[in-house]
Amino acid sequence: MNTAAVIVAANPSRHSDRFRPALRQGGGSMLTETVKAFAQNGIGIYVVTGAKAEEVRAQLNGMEVSFIHDPLYARQDMLSSAKLGLRAAMEGDADSIMITPLSIPPVSAGDVARIMQAEGDIIQPVREGIGGHPVMLSRKGAEELLDHQGGEGLRGWLRQQGERVCRLEMKEKSPLPFHEKIMVKLIGQEAFFGPGPRQLLIAIKTR
Repeated sequence: MNTAAVIVAANPSRHSDRFRPALRQGGGSMLTETVKAFAQNGIGIYVVTGAKAEEVRAQLNGMEVSFIHDPLYARQDMLSSAKLGLRAAMEGDADSIMITPLSIPPVSAGDVARIMQAEGDIIQPVREGIGGHPVMLSRKGAEELLDHQGGEGLRGWLRQQGERVCRLEMKEKSPLPFHEKIMVKLIGQEAFFGPGPRQLLIAIKTR
């Protein structure tokens, strides 16, 4: 099976002033460690650039990756950028394609290998019941995603697919979910631990 990976490094984080691809992680940056995890599995890698494209290219100098630039990254969401990478990967005759943004810590090479072994048109790794990345698509799944024009990006499309999504439970140190978990201390209450700001706002409103 010819597998490719699309890494979306085009869109700046909406929740931080920091440039995610350059953040230190392990022995390199978030970007280089993500690329290494795919490369160790013999996967062809497509990196979609946007903000600070030259900095992204410089980080990956000497590594075997293909670059696709999204000139409209500032006006589009992550999925729009990912579609550019999807098209390039499909032109390269990929049978299956993994998609991951850089808004989460990098996936490990071991987890990539486990996802590659799963079967289905849509594979999503999960931890504690919460979906994460990378999402792996067959060519059929990729073609359907390219046709998707709805809201909420990739997450909304996955929700629409319902039981078609093979949810692959990962070991503890696996990809984080779509929203990083938040822990805060509410006055007079126990610590709040939940999957996103929506739960935090609900907790504040009901107290």
